[in-house]
Amino acid sequence: MYRDRFKISINHGDESLVAYALVLMMFFVTYMSSLSILVISSRMALQAIQICAFLLYLCYKPYKKHCDIRKRQFNIFVLFILLQVLHGFILYRDNDLIYAVTFCAFFIVAGTDTKWQVPLIKVLGFMGIVYALSTLILIPLKTLYINHIAPIYTGTYSRLLEWYSQGHYPGITDHYSTNGMMLINGLLFFVSALFYNYKNNINIKKYKGIFCFLLMFVALIMCGKRAHLLFGVIAFILGYFVYTSNEKNRYFKYFGIICALLVLLIFGYYFIPAINSVVSRFFDMGEDVSILGRYEFWDAALRAFDDNRIFGIGWFGFRTIVAPTVFYTGHAHNVYIQLLCETGIVGFSVIMISFAYFLYKGYRALYYVAHNKNIIRRNMQILVLFAFMYQIYFLLYCATGNPLYDVYVFPVYFASCSISTLYSNCFKERAES
Repeated sequence: MYRDRFKISINHGDESLVAYALVLMMFFVTYMSSLSILVISSRMALQAIQICAFLLYLCYKPYKKHCDIRKRQFNIFVLFILLQVLHGFILYRDNDLIYAVTFCAFFIVAGTDTKWQVPLIKVLGFMGIVYALSTLILIPLKTLYINHIAPIYTGTYSRLLEWYSQGHYPGITDHYSTNGMMLINGLLFFVSALFYNYKNNINIKKYKGIFCFLLMFVALIMCGKRAHLLFGVIAFILGYFVYTSNEKNRYFKYFGIICALLVLLIFGYYFIPAINSVVSRFFDMGEDVSILGRYEFWDAALRAFDDNRIFGIGWFGFRTIVAPTVFYTGHAHNVYIQLLCETGIVGFSVIMISFAYFLYKGYRALYYVAHNKNIIRRNMQILVLFAFMYQIYFLLYCATGNPLYDVYVFPVYFASCSISTLYSNCFKERAES
């Protein structure tokens, strides 16, 4: 009786085509601008489509609140981010305001709504396959890439050719780093599904999942982003560690997973020249100009923080004021240092506490799933596992990249926080009752 009631109370079985369409529009018309630019070149038009999708989402209300728990803590975090972004916009007139406003508004509204969750991760998986295939297909087709794909991105054309010649393969994106972000999103989804199918002996889906995993794993290696690869692997291991926390002999399984990944890398290193060059670069980080150059950004950000310790210089302040002083127009490539610079001790403390809170919620939700697999739906298990692993990946990536400021990453992180908090609260309520 308890099992049936539990399954019905949190239901994902009736996703509609409309829900998929709205999620696709809202998240990926702008989130996946590398593809959308092939059809729509206007940034303003993309933003307008995103806003329309959000408004349609509000109007489309056959949604049922499957779990009537308001995530006030999550709302406070999102509202704080929104206020910081608005403050930065007032100071610096940065044009990324629309992205932050739309996604913050969406996740406040979606606090008790589950309809968008399954479409989100499925679209992530599907697009991961698209980017993986495009990456691998375009590697041997150099002429096709140079004459037809790279010219699409007129602003980065010369850099794309340079990266391609160096073994950094952007696929159909405007940057090999962007390609890595798209691949890791899909990879985490298929890893989540693969873990579930493996534990439940679903052979057909298991083999499909293995194929998709290998496809995106090899593509991720080939795109040349070491951070995405390393942080993704750590997220896999930690996710599986918690997901199997109630099982015997799990340490032997962890060892087997690590060995399998090492075997794949070793095989590729000795038999696939392109992978050989990527692996070689992985161990040459100390000589990497991009790594060494980041020390300048971090030092400049910390100097700005010294002059504005309490409240910082304002959101977007680094790339508007600080970055030009080090001949760089972007972010600090370290979210934690940049937060200190832009939001000061006050903002940094609030956001760090929020990061820790959502990670704890993700851990609690996954821990509950691990000990109650027999009463929890497949989709729900995959969602919770994906959300936890994505948070791990995001927080690690914050040490070397700009995910909190990156439209390709932060919407999915917000979604992961929302999923983790919702199910953690729901599971707690069910356990207490």
